[in-house]
Amino acid sequence: MISSPRGEAKLKARLTDGIGVRVISADFGWREPNINTLTEDAGELDASMGATPLKGLQCEVRKF
Repeated sequence: MISSPRGEAKLKARLTDGIGVRVISADFGWREPNINTLTEDAGELDASMGATPLKGLQCEVRKF
């Protein structure tokens, strides 16, 4: 389960050496699980990107 202040998504995890232990990579654009429920499309712009933080956000991962 991946959750953020905005929502949560139930996904199967796979650990790999190709990505850091504090990084999650998830496909988007699918109806289920809808990873977009974790993002926020309103509010302040991210200073480094100049856009809303749709691809980089803090989240929590837990086993379900």
